[in-house]
Amino acid sequence: MKLRTLIGLLSAWLLLLILISYLLAFFVIHPSTDVKAQWSQRLKEWGMDAATTPLSRHQLGYDDVIFETEDGLQLSAWFIPVENSTKAIITFHGGNTDRRAFLDSVSAWHEAGFNILMPDYRNHGSSATDEAGLSFGLRESRDGIAALQWLIGAQSMTDIGLVGASLGSAAALMTASKSDRVGALVLQSTGYNFAQLYKNVMPFLPDYFAYNAARMLLWLTGVNFVDALNLNYPLLAAARQITIPVLFVHGSDDKIVKSREAKDLYRTIRSPKEFWLIDGMGHETATNKEPESYPQKIAQFFKQYL
Repeated sequence: MKLRTLIGLLSAWLLLLILISYLLAFFVIHPSTDVKAQWSQRLKEWGMDAATTPLSRHQLGYDDVIFETEDGLQLSAWFIPVENSTKAIITFHGGNTDRRAFLDSVSAWHEAGFNILMPDYRNHGSSATDEAGLSFGLRESRDGIAALQWLIGAQSMTDIGLVGASLGSAAALMTASKSDRVGALVLQSTGYNFAQLYKNVMPFLPDYFAYNAARMLLWLTGVNFVDALNLNYPLLAAARQITIPVLFVHGSDDKIVKSREAKDLYRTIRSPKEFWLIDGMGHETATNKEPESYPQKIAQFFKQYL
């Protein structure tokens, strides 16, 4: 085979690899309207709609609040106050959902004495968009910092816990790694290995496409080129900085982030920690599987450490 032909074939293969990797990453960062529509259907199954609020769902009084991130985005949130309490929980919903994802847990947390701030982070719900799509905690953690600052400045909260699900867990973890004002952390259905995520969702995908799609995903979400190339996952770096108690919640039937992958992240954390594996639960809101024990366990965890 002539050298020119060989170079042409290698160039064509490289271009194909880059194109497929880009498309795989792009459609994760910018989900289709069909993916977003699934959330509306799920809310209907839970007996909720666009008008559902803490008041209509649980007879809990709340305030509609707006605060701004360091990069100038306005975020919308519900704040559910508790009289004479300086303890608070911030919820971080999953990707392509909104603040209502945790709505069926807040009654128990409120009863336990916690103020609750429930934001829609960027590109979700009623909050502003940065047009950049999902970033798996990198930009969403700016929203977490803004929520912390609002609770501390506007509401004088002193003891604050974060609870996140899926992409929201990534945002909560990265928020906690950037601030010394977080006292405890709950991470549900979370992992860090994007290459394995692609393999879990598309088991037919060859490894070289999965790993290069992961590199592309990291780079497109804001990780520098060298770290993206070396698959230096920012969530692993964030986990190494955590010094506060952490509760992991995971489903034994999670096909998107398998429990062994969540345990890889769990083992990275050196502070007090617990891993709660819920039998039969998939990549979903834990209140669906454990409607009574989940809110109570989270409340007890925060009461112990905040």
